[in-house]
Amino acid sequence: MKMMLASAMALTMAGCGSNKQSDSAETTYACRMIDYYDYSTPVPAAETVDDSYFQDTFFGGDSRMGSLYLYSDLRDKGAEIYYAESMRVYTMDTMPVQELDGKTTLAELLDKTEKKNIYLLLGINEIRSDNFDDWASYYDEEVIQPILKRMPDAHIYLMLNYHVREVTGLDTETLDQHLKMINDKMIEIAKKNHIYYLDVDDEMTDTDGMIKEEYVWDGLHFNVEGAEAYADYIARHTVKEDAYVKEVCE
Repeated sequence: MKMMLASAMALTMAGCGSNKQSDSAETTYACRMIDYYDYSTPVPAAETVDDSYFQDTFFGGDSRMGSLYLYSDLRDKGAEIYYAESMRVYTMDTMPVQELDGKTTLAELLDKTEKKNIYLLLGINEIRSDNFDDWASYYDEEVIQPILKRMPDAHIYLMLNYHVREVTGLDTETLDQHLKMINDKMIEIAKKNHIYYLDVDDEMTDTDGMIKEEYVWDGLHFNVEGAEAYADYIARHTVKEDAYVKEVCE
């Protein structure tokens, strides 16, 4: 899908296309693949994927991703999960991920992976900023676009920042505003690049719009129950291309 689909929509004449000639006139029948997925909306709930899905899945992110590494069963199902505490988008190429050799960075792992499904959870360590334009440009140009250039068929899922209960140094109103600002930027990146985004706030938050207290041990990081709920959410929110990409002939 992604960039390839955009090209396919413009160029496709193959497949069911045919040209018929007669003595009186030439009639051309053209077919094209059209992607009906709405990239401005979060991935909707769908049928839970088989465990085999995760054998072709890469997860990378900050310490919140560490909760999936430590407490979920996704690695048992074959997923690769990498994280680094306090990781920012700007330090993906300098900060080593944990649980490896102490040298390898998330950027290096992304440059090498052949996994088809790529999930990224970043942004909470930049939440104290009040201007996310430069952050979004860097994330788009230095992280997302290189992945798509190397693997145009990759399914990239941006994992929006769930509404944490607290961040040291930010009052509730400012935290609300900054979370919305940074998530809005990620939605723009998703729309621009025809990639997906996940928003767990529709299921995993309480009546105040914050991540449920029973899911986090410090207001920010998932405990065992939260990590299991997050993993379950991911398994129920994947995009099957054949549900949205249709061949249209004229």
